[in-house]
Amino acid sequence: MGFSFTPEGRGYLRRQYELNHWSVSADEAASHLLYGQSGPTVAERDGVMTVVGNNEALVLRKKPWFICLSAFVCEPPNSRWHQDRQNFVSIFHDRAGLIVGGGNTKLQPFWSNFTVGDTSLLRHKPGDENPKFKPKGNLLHTPFAARLRADKAAPGLDLTYGNEECRITVRPLDDKRLTLVCEASASAEGHITFLPHLKAELRTAAGKTVKLGEQPIEWTTNDIGAWFTYRGIRVSVPTGARLLWPKKPHNPYRKDGRSTLEEARLVLCLPFSTNVTKHEVALECQ
Repeated sequence: MGFSFTPEGRGYLRRQYELNHWSVSADEAASHLLYGQSGPTVAERDGVMTVVGNNEALVLRKKPWFICLSAFVCEPPNSRWHQDRQNFVSIFHDRAGLIVGGGNTKLQPFWSNFTVGDTSLLRHKPGDENPKFKPKGNLLHTPFAARLRADKAAPGLDLTYGNEECRITVRPLDDKRLTLVCEASASAEGHITFLPHLKAELRTAAGKTVKLGEQPIEWTTNDIGAWFTYRGIRVSVPTGARLLWPKKPHNPYRKDGRSTLEEARLVLCLPFSTNVTKHEVALECQ
């Protein structure tokens, strides 16, 4: 109910209820009547970019896209309750919902926007109730530093992993199209995490079709081709990329850390080499 006390909050509530076709529970409606306040609303403004805190985050609303970039980094904590700062980009579309991102976890380097080193050195072992939450060897999955690039046309992040400099740029092109540009050196790998819809059909240009379930996916570009479609979104696939499923998180609320398929991510892996230092991935809402 606290949102109803300001014009901005009431504007947020109005948009959420419109998206939900004004369907609310009886308890929620009663709470509004008893405790809520009425008044003017501030409409959402298009084309507005806001930098939050001490250049620690950036949000850009360019309808129908909503882009969030985080530049907050820290040392991976040993506590299971504090998540690794590893995933810094979220992409939302009014029609498709949250497409890319989905937050952070532990013991899962494939949720990191970039990794430098051997990703097999950090993983969750089934049944382990007292895991070591840091890599055992030569792997960096969280950056040492991050810097925002506050450009309305192409906001981005510069991320430092040890001696490696990695870069992400987001370019919203029009109502349907957006491009993610990932740049790094030969020792890094990029990861784009897609939110799962288990009943949605995943189809590739190479002719493969599947619905996400218990069966793992480890597809190369020979299996995928130039693109795959999923949840009404067409995703271009650079040569050499891999598509992996399911990449599950560590669930801190279960003693053994196990998680479900609904919590997993579909991950597009982007390898870099001395000859390939940039990948472009286009999203198109169909």
